[in-house]
Amino acid sequence: MDILPLHFRTLSYSGLWTDNSNSSLIKSFYKLLVISLIFHFTISEAAGFIKTCASEEDSTQGLFLSFTFVALCLKICNFTFQRGKMSEIIKDFQIENFQPTSREETVIWEKYNKKARRIFLIIMILSQSSGLCFLALPFVETGFGNSSLPFKTYQPYDVASSQVFWFTYVLQLFAAFYGVLINVSMDTMVYGFILLLCAQYEILSLRLVKIDGNENFLLKSYVDHHVHIKNQSKIILNAIYNSNWTQLNSKNKRSLRFIMQFSAKGVVISHHGQCVLNLNTFVWIMKTSYSALSVLRNE
Repeated sequence: MDILPLHFRTLSYSGLWTDNSNSSLIKSFYKLLVISLIFHFTISEAAGFIKTCASEEDSTQGLFLSFTFVALCLKICNFTFQRGKMSEIIKDFQIENFQPTSREETVIWEKYNKKARRIFLIIMILSQSSGLCFLALPFVETGFGNSSLPFKTYQPYDVASSQVFWFTYVLQLFAAFYGVLINVSMDTMVYGFILLLCAQYEILSLRLVKIDGNENFLLKSYVDHHVHIKNQSKIILNAIYNSNWTQLNSKNKRSLRFIMQFSAKGVVISHHGQCVLNLNTFVWIMKTSYSALSVLRNE
């Protein structure tokens, strides 16, 4: 069973992901080339912003692009150094308990996979289209005879020559293209994994609803399934209540009680317990963003 195939295939085309740890010399060189291109563009964009920001419009655009690509560089570093952990996550989704065992479970799994693919394709198409329009904007405004580079980057050489201009333009084009590919893949990957977990929630709920007194052996696998995905959703509690638990023996009832107690704790997404992803954090981010925007406008 493939896990988020579009995301990892795109990262593979970008050189950041391989199916096995034994990558060839050509793939390693290609990966180094893509990373160097993005890091070079990030440094030149930041230097260009510091050197040439004069108007408010240029400052806003330069600040946005600089922070976007700086964040992208951090994502690339984190993804590269944490590749082993990502492989473990994929293996977790490929264990036996996570595999659909019936037509109903397959329908549930495909439903959430389609959602993940749809949001990936929508954001990728919109982002690449926006990037293409931005790259073509200088030629639309001034024509091909007196065009400027789409990104105001700092170059240690003169781009007045036609050959040098087109060389620098191609570098910016590929940097923007790969930047969008990697950024969209990594950002939507988080959403994709959350959707896959939601699929596991529904599959486990379906299995719990169907249990009876003859499924003593399978119940242990359901408990393992629940513990593995750390499913603390209220859907699981309702599924257990709706199941035929009265026909189970005392041992299996205790197993269901363990799942219910574990489910009641709730799900919390955080970064090492420091930044919790919830409504309060979202409101704080929005308030901070608007405050920073107000300060920039006043200045």
